[in-house]
Amino acid sequence: MRIITKYCLPQSCVLKREAYNKIYVYVITSLIGINDKLIEEDMEKMGYFLGFRGKIQNINGMNFQVLQFE
Repeated sequence: MRIITKYCLPQSCVLKREAYNKIYVYVITSLIGINDKLIEEDMEKMGYFLGFRGKIQNINGMNFQVLQFE
C-alpha cells in the first residue's frame, strides 16, 4: 500500500479488514502531530474517508492514534 511506503510505517500499523458488505476498511495507527493529517488527506485522494478517530495513546513516550478509513 502506498501509505506504508510514503510514511515508512511498519506493516503492523496498517490493517485491512473486510466489512460485512464486502467493502474494505483500513485501520492505520499514526504518530500524532506528524502524519495523521497527511495520511487522512492521502486516503481521501484514494477514495476513502475517515470513519473513526481513536483516543490518543502514549506508547514509549510517543502519541499514537488509530484512524479508521472506509
